[in-house]
Amino acid sequence: MGMFDDLKCEYPLPLGASQGELAGRNWRRNGFQTKDFDCLMDQYCIREDGTLWRQIHAWGSGRKGRLRRKAAGWEPLSGFVSTVRFYDFIYGNQADYLVEWVAVIVAGRVAELRLEKWEEHDNRERLSREAEWKLERERREPFLATWIGQRLYPSYAWLVHGCIRFGICGFFHRLGNACICIARILDRVADSLAPFGDPIRAANRHRAWEEQMAHDDDE
Repeated sequence: MGMFDDLKCEYPLPLGASQGELAGRNWRRNGFQTKDFDCLMDQYCIREDGTLWRQIHAWGSGRKGRLRRKAAGWEPLSGFVSTVRFYDFIYGNQADYLVEWVAVIVAGRVAELRLEKWEEHDNRERLSREAEWKLERERREPFLATWIGQRLYPSYAWLVHGCIRFGICGFFHRLGNACICIARILDRVADSLAPFGDPIRAANRHRAWEEQMAHDDDE
């Protein structure tokens, strides 16, 4: 997916004709993503009057003396001229929604704002996965809260995964990769020793192909 910037839009948004579960949603509080700025995880806002603003930051000392970037107010982008697409994927109970708007910004102000996408997606597969994860979590967390789960299981799991997953399984993965490399080398050796191919096998393959074609024509 890559990096992006965050954007909030307080300017009235044109909405889809059939809004489904999103009817009545407070879009002023909704966070959107956009890739039409510098993609540095910065925050932008289109305010109610249509002006475009960017959050500015200052560097200060954080914990252990490390430099940290802190929000230090907002600045208007009065000279900005471009098209800004911003979008969100919203999970619902009956469906999931992909929404996208396009804002034409001239001199730091909205000149045009239109709805680009308003799509409903089937969410049954996602809900099924979430139900499976919830069931697994409900089984795992009570066990990990017991004395055995806290004291014995972590060392046991570390040993099992270390021996099987990273030991035995890793060995066979490396062995398989080595076999593939050897097969490729031998294939190149065969081509160099017999550069004109294998006429006998080629003829057999051609004969089998003709017989199959004749069989298909008879049917």
